[in-house]
Amino acid sequence: MSDSATLSLTLPRNRQLAVHAPSIDLEATYCFSFVRERWLPGAGKFVQSILMMGTGGFLFTQISSTPNLRVQMAIIASLLCFGGLFLISRVWSDFLGKLTLDKNGVSASYVWSKWSLNWSEIKRWRINETAANIAELACVEVWAADSELPKSVPGGHLREKDLHLVRHLFYAFAKEQEDS
Repeated sequence: MSDSATLSLTLPRNRQLAVHAPSIDLEATYCFSFVRERWLPGAGKFVQSILMMGTGGFLFTQISSTPNLRVQMAIIASLLCFGGLFLISRVWSDFLGKLTLDKNGVSASYVWSKWSLNWSEIKRWRINETAANIAELACVEVWAADSELPKSVPGGHLREKDLHLVRHLFYAFAKEQEDS
């Protein structure tokens, strides 16, 4: 039997993090693109959108051939085309979305929507590294001082390694606001 259990030293949480913390340049801008984790779902959505718009376009060409179903085919074709356009917007977010952290604050861009907060505006924050592969959970949540709802980055958008670096950046810029 070993005496290693009796010789172990338990460090406080801030000391444990300091041991494994990567070197961080506080003047640099850190940009985490979503495409590394979202390219496959984005490609799937792209194929779905092309198929939906193609089917809708085909139905539009067949309206004159079916005089008794003109209204129904026009409605279905319109819904398919609009659904395809909606999926294209989601594809752009998967391919061009990003999380950016710098000395001024944090921002996330999803192509059609964007949020940004200065470090002084942050009331609290939480990073869930286990949500890196779970799309239903938020992996980064940031609460502004004037809002009860968090600004978030959905799970599955960043790699675990990126979330680890994001956590250290939040410690460097807003350690006191961490949500336990």
